[in-house]
Amino acid sequence: MLLVDLYKPRILEDVLGNKQVIKIIEEMGVDFPHLCLTGPPGTGKTTVAHILKSQFKSLELNASDERGIDVVRNKIKNFCNRIDNKQLLIILDECDNLTLIAQQALRRLMEGDTKFILICNDVSKVIEPIQSRCAILKFERISISEFLPRSKEICKKENVNLTPSAFKTVINLSKGDFRNCLNILQPLINLKCEITDTFLYKLNGVPSYDKIETLYHLIKDDNLKEINLLLNELTDNYDNSDIISGLYQIGKINNDFNILKVCSKYQFKLVNGINSKIQLFSMIYLIIKDN
Repeated sequence: MLLVDLYKPRILEDVLGNKQVIKIIEEMGVDFPHLCLTGPPGTGKTTVAHILKSQFKSLELNASDERGIDVVRNKIKNFCNRIDNKQLLIILDECDNLTLIAQQALRRLMEGDTKFILICNDVSKVIEPIQSRCAILKFERISISEFLPRSKEICKKENVNLTPSAFKTVINLSKGDFRNCLNILQPLINLKCEITDTFLYKLNGVPSYDKIETLYHLIKDDNLKEINLLLNELTDNYDNSDIISGLYQIGKINNDFNILKVCSKYQFKLVNGINSKIQLFSMIYLIIKDN
């Protein structure tokens, strides 16, 4: 059984993190209004929706698979028109992927008796008339203080033998996403050897903290020759997004606003499909220029 299924919370009080949000939902009880659960991946939004649906006749859809008007006119509308002895509930994951026309049609269906739980990463992509019909609950990334005890408990139960530095690496690679943490731990179950941070970086195909930290210091020293050598090595072995993400994390640790600003700009370019070695080198030289 996969760790994400084995350790999935079954009741609200077992959900990791976001205690204020969980408390609000508990106080609402079964008579909750339409909900819009928003926030980064791996913060418990879908888990909470699954816990709530147990008391309803439910339909679950993912708008990243079916994002057009047809899914609203057919599947959602037909479900809303059903007669059942249980209250109807629709869970619509990644609802921020719905087209504008689909959202406008959905708005009208939300005026009926069927309850809706909408889940999204970016609530700003959801039209205001839908937002106004929902209680919007913002989920934050799970803090390290909440992350650590649960992760250590799972490692102990599943015989995952991590060195202290490797354990920190798991937390860093997870980036506040507990589902991601469980996926990283999955292939490590019952390995007989002690697992090091070097092993983890290789297994996950991302550059090591030491490599990125070296790049950071070379940038601060304006050492162009060594920067070129190291960047060529990194780009030959790793994805540009992982290099930029690693540099961003070191910028956060060092409170380096210049690094954070430039890396954020280039992360946005990557999301929009601009991913090339030239872009990465351009980013590095822009950081040096603004040092």
